[in-house]
Amino acid sequence: MPETHTPLWISARKLEALLKTAPTPLFVYDEKSLVRAVQALFAAFSWEPGFLPRFPVRMDPDPPVLRILRGAGCGALCRDGRELRLAAACGFAGPAVAYAPMRADAAAEQLARELGAVFVLDGPQVLPAFAPEAAVLLLRQQGPLRISGRPIMGAPVSSAGMEEAELCRLAACLHAGGARTLGLGMSLGDLCMDEGFYPAVFAQLVAAAARLREKTGLTAKIFDLGGGFGVKYTDEQPKPYSYYIDPMMKKIASKFAEMQIKMPAVVFEPGRSIVAEAGLSLYTIGNIKDIRGVRKYIAVDGGMADNIRPALYEAVYDGVVANKADEPRNDKATICGKTCESGDILIRDCAVTDKAEKGDLFAIFSTGAYGFSMASNYNNCPIPAVVLVREGKSSIIVKRQSYE
Repeated sequence: MPETHTPLWISARKLEALLKTAPTPLFVYDEKSLVRAVQALFAAFSWEPGFLPRFPVRMDPDPPVLRILRGAGCGALCRDGRELRLAAACGFAGPAVAYAPMRADAAAEQLARELGAVFVLDGPQVLPAFAPEAAVLLLRQQGPLRISGRPIMGAPVSSAGMEEAELCRLAACLHAGGARTLGLGMSLGDLCMDEGFYPAVFAQLVAAAARLREKTGLTAKIFDLGGGFGVKYTDEQPKPYSYYIDPMMKKIASKFAEMQIKMPAVVFEPGRSIVAEAGLSLYTIGNIKDIRGVRKYIAVDGGMADNIRPALYEAVYDGVVANKADEPRNDKATICGKTCESGDILIRDCAVTDKAEKGDLFAIFSTGAYGFSMASNYNNCPIPAVVLVREGKSSIIVKRQSYE
């Protein structure tokens, strides 16, 4: 891990003031950072007037955060009735809402219909009892992902979607039933950091749209690129997608002008890549154990329960002793939960100041999602509170909860 760190977007003094609102562990969001991330995304797709990012509600079900994202222009991706109700309560409606059911649910389907949501269908097994006004049909990956002959590195293998023949049959069925808008999409999972990932998905959808038009006469009006792009954790990883997919996507999109066909609206579902850097998790150091020549441990008052991604996906985070952020980071330590067990690890080999001591505040960067939403009962840790910083002021938006 490099011995530099992402600058704190909030001063240590203000972080300490937050503790009067809620004790550690807690998650802190910055409204300005959320808005800037969405604005950068729209700027990258300024060439596509129908562009719409839909934020997966499950990744951060905190209403104030969802309202900020809606105000910045995001839509919402919902998997079930609970998420649809939450999205509606936060002001999402119409085609800005996508309903992607995992199973048939008549009540949720009706709610999605009332909201005017776009149905994202993985296959006939989740087909509602009625033909929705708008539907995106998911295409199963057609061979290895490539762009300009180059394979996409780290592309996840997904079972989502339909074979092309089945997709064409379902599209014709929905059209005959009264669906006015049909689109194509792919859903390939999470954590790919290859700069060609979305262009490669886009290229497969373009090819599938051409065959759909040839076989059925139907024109895809939406291209849903799905989710899947990860978060930049280290200096060695590429920059976020908004800096480099623009020229590749525009080159592929130019084919529509050549065919004199209107470019389909481009939507996708970025999650952590929007909210991660707008949030951090804050802990209090409870104990420091130095096994000389072996490893140094800094135990904080949280753990795997509220920062699960290192355990699930081997995510690499960075952190800093927040109230000593200006001190040289001339030491290394493993940041762990209060039990100091080998499995309860938040960061391995983190560069820290050798002046860290019990009672200091420790901030972990890029934890703007998978906090409260993924917290689970582990070692009797409390579910952290969530605090929103808005125009220099902070307010608690989710109260701390205990498992007891």
